[in-house]
Amino acid sequence: MNEKIIEILKTGKQERDIPRVVDELRQFEERELFRTLFNVSTRQQDFGTPVAMGAYAINQINPKCELPALEAFARLLPEWDISIEEVVFYLGKQFGRKASDAAIECLCLRDLDDESKTRLSTIRYWLDLLPDQLQREARMAVAARPPDSDEDEIRDFDRVRWMIRFYLRLPTKRVRIQDHGTNQIVYHDPVGEAWSLVIPKGGVEEGDRPFLYRYDGVLIGDDNIVVLRPLS
Repeated sequence: MNEKIIEILKTGKQERDIPRVVDELRQFEERELFRTLFNVSTRQQDFGTPVAMGAYAINQINPKCELPALEAFARLLPEWDISIEEVVFYLGKQFGRKASDAAIECLCLRDLDDESKTRLSTIRYWLDLLPDQLQREARMAVAARPPDSDEDEIRDFDRVRWMIRFYLRLPTKRVRIQDHGTNQIVYHDPVGEAWSLVIPKGGVEEGDRPFLYRYDGVLIGDDNIVVLRPLS
């Protein structure tokens, strides 16, 4: 594996770091990216290996897979964390549904232990979700734009999703809006301004989806002391 790629992956601590990490990784050759990212993202998660960030990166960069479909999907069976769907999305994009299904059918014929059988069924589950995921990613990419200085409320759902994933972050210490309900979460933007995510109590039906608004009022911490801006 390329240790320089590993070190770059380790600098990513949250989803907001993904675009920067991906940009830095594009300097490497496609072969190096595949061999390192696929090796990392199919491992068992531990504290020293950036498994999740490797999976995010391989899914977004989408380097050509050097392995046949059967061998590639088989690599997921020993250790892959079934909660990291990006690896399956990557393989699904590489091989298409027909070839992916054929590989899975071949793997089903093998003498697998219970953990491998669970992983195989989970692979099918994530492949079923891939078309919807690709549509969501496309919509979010179109909506990706930081708020203007005079823009105080964001209601476009795809843009809200982009801001939560890549633009805003949670404060290092928990803060809340004074006398707020339980349906609001406080984030901050790159310059420390507060944004509140409102989660409608009636659910996420059409017209009743979460939205963001810029919050200029009083913020307090868990100790009930006023929190000063900028937030960090």
